[in-house]
Amino acid sequence: MQLMMMMLLRLMMMMVPLVPSPSEAARSWSRVGGGGGGGGGRGRVVVQARLPSSSSSSSSSSSASGCAGRWVPRCCPDRDPDCFGYGKRGGRCYCDAACAATGDCCEDYRRVCNIAATDCAVLGWGAWSPCSSACGVGSRERIRQVTVPPHNGGAKCPHLRQRQGCYSHSLQLCQGIREVAQLLPNYYTRSTNDPWKRPHMMKNEPATSSCVFFRVDDASSPCASRSAVAPWLRLLQAGRRVCVECQGEAVRRGEGRCSGDGVQGTRTFWAAVSVPGCRGSWLRERHHNDCHCPPHSSLLFV
Repeated sequence: MQLMMMMLLRLMMMMVPLVPSPSEAARSWSRVGGGGGGGGGRGRVVVQARLPSSSSSSSSSSSASGCAGRWVPRCCPDRDPDCFGYGKRGGRCYCDAACAATGDCCEDYRRVCNIAATDCAVLGWGAWSPCSSACGVGSRERIRQVTVPPHNGGAKCPHLRQRQGCYSHSLQLCQGIREVAQLLPNYYTRSTNDPWKRPHMMKNEPATSSCVFFRVDDASSPCASRSAVAPWLRLLQAGRRVCVECQGEAVRRGEGRCSGDGVQGTRTFWAAVSVPGCRGSWLRERHHNDCHCPPHSSLLFV
C-alpha cells in the first residue's frame, strides 16, 4: 500500500511540474520523507531570486550611450537636468544647452546636436588714460571691448584691461604741488607806512586780487588746541570749505598767483604762520580772478 502511494505521488509530480516565476528560483529536490504510517515524498522549496535593480540595468544598458543613445529628443534647449546620457566610464553626462557652461557635456554632444562653439572676440586696445599722478610716479591704463561673447564652450575672453606705470613731470604743476601755503586770517591788513604807497598815492595801480576755494582734508592737533586763543583756526577744521585770498604783494611777479595756491583737484599742504605746529592738507576746488573773500571768515596767502 505504501509503495502504491509513493508511485502515485511521483506520477502526479511528473504530470504537473513546478514552474517558478521569473522572479523565483528553485532549490534542489529534498530527500524522501519516511517513517510512520503516513506516506513519504520529496519536494523543492521556492525562494525569491535577486533581480537587478532598475538603476543598474539602466546604467548597464545605457553605458557609453552619450547623446546618440538617448530617446528623442537627443538634445534639449536651455537647462534640463533630465536630458542626460552616460559617458564611457558609466557616469552621467548631459545633452542640454547649459552643459557647455557647466562643462559636463557628453563626448558626442557637439556632433550629435550639431553645435558649433563660438570663441570670444574683442576689439583692439583703446588709448592710454592720462597718468594718475600729475607730478612724479603714477599709473595709467587702457581697455578693450568685447564684440562677441563666448558661446557653447568657445574660448573665453582675454584680459580686457591693461595697466602700466608712468612718470609725469610738469614744472608748473610740480611746483604748485610741492609748495606749502602760508596762511594768516583775512583781518590782517596789508597797510603800509611808506608815504609813496599810501592809498591816495596808488590810484593808478590796479588792485589785483583772486579767490581760491579749498576743502580742508586734514589738520594737526595744535590747530584745535590753539583755536580758543586764535579763533580763525576753526576755519581749518577737517571737512570745512574755506576761501583764501591772494592779494597785493603776495602775488608772484610774472605768474599772477600766490605761492601755495594749489593745483585743481590735487591734495596740497598748508601751514598757519602764527601758530607753530598747526599744519595740514586740503583739496583745491575752484579759483576766481578779480574776487574778494569775506573779510571775517576767510584767510590770506602770505
